[in-house]
Amino acid sequence: MKLTNAHSERLFVELAVSGHAAKPPVPAEEVFSLERRLYAGDGAALGSRTLKVGESVIVELTVKTKARIANALVVDRIPAGLEIENLNLAQGEQGGAIKIGERDLAEMMRNPRIQHTEFRDDRYVAAAKLEGETRLYYRARAVTPGKFVVPPIYVEDMYRPAIFGITAGGETLTIVDVQPK
Repeated sequence: MKLTNAHSERLFVELAVSGHAAKPPVPAEEVFSLERRLYAGDGAALGSRTLKVGESVIVELTVKTKARIANALVVDRIPAGLEIENLNLAQGEQGGAIKIGERDLAEMMRNPRIQHTEFRDDRYVAAAKLEGETRLYYRARAVTPGKFVVPPIYVEDMYRPAIFGITAGGETLTIVDVQPK
C-alpha cells in the first residue's frame, strides 16, 4: 500500500487490519494441557462420528495445569455448523438427568472455581481459578450441514498473558442433513 499526501497540511492515518492465520497455531503446553470431548445429548460418548442437523451435543473441556492460576480465561471457539444452546446449562439441567460417565453434569457445573461463563455466538468463555484438573461443560446443537474445521482451545492467565496454552486445532467435524423418509 502506498499513500501520498497531496496537501500541505499534515495527514493522519489510522489503519486497522484483521485476518486469520494461514496455518494453525503451534500447540503450547508448557503450563496447560487442554482437551475437548463431545458427548451425545444424553451423556453417551460421541467419539468422532458424524453429527446430524438438529442433534444436541455436550462439549467437555478438560484443563490441566501444572501451577495454580487464580485468574484464568478459557476460550473455546466453536466450529461453524454448531451453535451454543441452553445458555443456563449450569442452572437449567435437572440433577441426575444427564451423566457423563458416573458424574452428574449439573453437579460438575457447580464447581466453585468457575467464576464466570459466557455463551457467545462463536465461542464459549469461562473465567476460573485453575489448579490441577478442571472440567467445563456447555451444550451445542448441530445446525448446518458440512465439513468444518474445529478451532483450537485457548487458555491464559488474564493478568499474565505470556502464560498460556493452546491446542493444535485443525480436526474436522462433519454434520449431515437429515433426509426425510
